[in-house]
Amino acid sequence: MLSTAAIAAALLLAVAIAIAADRTGSIQLPDARGRIGCIDGLRGYLATGVVIHHFVIWLGLLQGRPWEPPSNHVFQNLGQGAVVLFFMVTGALFYGKISDGFAKVDWRALYVSRAFRLAPLFWFVFLLVNLIVFIRQGFAFPTTLAEYAPAAARWLLFIDLPPIGGDRDTSRIVADAPWTLTYEWICYFALPLLAVVFGFARPVALRLFVIAVLALSSALAVRTVALSDVVGLSLMFAVPFLLGMMAIEIARQPSLRKLLISPWAAMIGGVALTIEMTTFASSFAFTPSVILALFFAPVAAGNSYFGVFSARPSIVLGEASYGIYLLHGVVLYIALADAKPFMERYGPAPFWLALPFIVAAVVAAAILAHGLIEKPAIRAGRSLARSRFLRRRDAKTDGRQGRVAGA
Repeated sequence: MLSTAAIAAALLLAVAIAIAADRTGSIQLPDARGRIGCIDGLRGYLATGVVIHHFVIWLGLLQGRPWEPPSNHVFQNLGQGAVVLFFMVTGALFYGKISDGFAKVDWRALYVSRAFRLAPLFWFVFLLVNLIVFIRQGFAFPTTLAEYAPAAARWLLFIDLPPIGGDRDTSRIVADAPWTLTYEWICYFALPLLAVVFGFARPVALRLFVIAVLALSSALAVRTVALSDVVGLSLMFAVPFLLGMMAIEIARQPSLRKLLISPWAAMIGGVALTIEMTTFASSFAFTPSVILALFFAPVAAGNSYFGVFSARPSIVLGEASYGIYLLHGVVLYIALADAKPFMERYGPAPFWLALPFIVAAVVAAAILAHGLIEKPAIRAGRSLARSRFLRRRDAKTDGRQGRVAGA
């Protein structure tokens, strides 16, 4: 099947670019001691799945269908399943920071580093969106500052993606993908409350019980609200977020970790992923999230799935995953926005043949953006967070010394 061959070729070309970037030093990998399981090796493939998901939506749009999720379960869950797994990744990464309780967390440093991690590249993409709208509308914005400023603020503050400059389909330039960042921030804002809970729930069994109760409560609450509503989606994404935390707590137990890193766990996880991808019309539900957690838990424990997620090219793609996620919509828009006459004349086959090159362009752009925008911003955020932390710690130290001297 042409689509299957095109997807395989796209993944191979993405890996080839990652190998080239690694060998030329275009991207620097983090210290292996700071990694959690094989999560870093998974993220790039999740982001690439989102690229393919939106590519299929674009093909439907060019054939006269509305901008809507694909009817094919696999193409649908390449996007939605990846989003669910991304929220598990978020829960897993932050569980270690908050599991010792509220007082153990430097909250100022946490939020400063998160802002510097997410905002700079997203704001750069917003500038690209403005540039594209400006060019396509004859080098002019048919709007007033009073209309533009509130819309721009909503983009820049991760609230939503309203039309910019009179272009009703502005969000399509980014394939609507950044809408999940709003819920990412909601998860971040829930961390202090969770830290308080975990500070009291010390025994492992109690922690797992608490996480399970919170996840089940969120899933049940979703039934009473619309999934399209902010509250509904927040509750829905709370489920994989909490399941990611549960995966890390389970992986901390030596006997359970031994099971999770076994080849049998990888095979069970692979079957679970296949079932979820092919059976469910949407991943945004409790049962698909639990099935995806069966795939994710071994990854969080360090199972490389027969070496795939521990390979250096996979980790390179993981480092560039945020750029892949944010930039792919721009690349798809540039490549496909005016391609409807070509679709009407030749059909979808040439587009599938072009998919590997589109994915390659996205990966190359993401690696470039990682070096030029993400890494400097991350370093700046860490430096700022560290300096604030040190100043506060020094102030406390000085206070204690003053009390001792006064005594």
